[in-house]
Amino acid sequence: MVRDGVVIGRSGARKDSRKNPIGHAEILAILEAANHMGTADMTGCAMYTNQGSCAMCSATMVANNLSLVVRGIRPAPNEPDVLVQIIDLLGRGQHTKVMSGVLFDETLRQYEEAEKVRLAG
Repeated sequence: MVRDGVVIGRSGARKDSRKNPIGHAEILAILEAANHMGTADMTGCAMYTNQGSCAMCSATMVANNLSLVVRGIRPAPNEPDVLVQIIDLLGRGQHTKVMSGVLFDETLRQYEEAEKVRLAG
């Protein structure tokens, strides 16, 4: 999470290591940013993430007025873009903007490496 060029929230997923069902990276970064700012209103903030977000994370970003989501990996052509669907459903297209495919090749390589490590256990 970034506001005015300053990182105000950062996290990786922690749902497995802490048995936390809502320990998704986006949720934890939003919590850290909210603590830093003293408000849950994320207007003026940008979320940088490597891939598409789940419905819970997407709804949390939109409901808390996040202004920009920058994703490294674009959703697959045959899969729904959950974040865009939630933005449309909540009528927030004028507020929450989405950029996808930023540093795509680098992001894909990092994602594939992390998956290999995760599957190796």
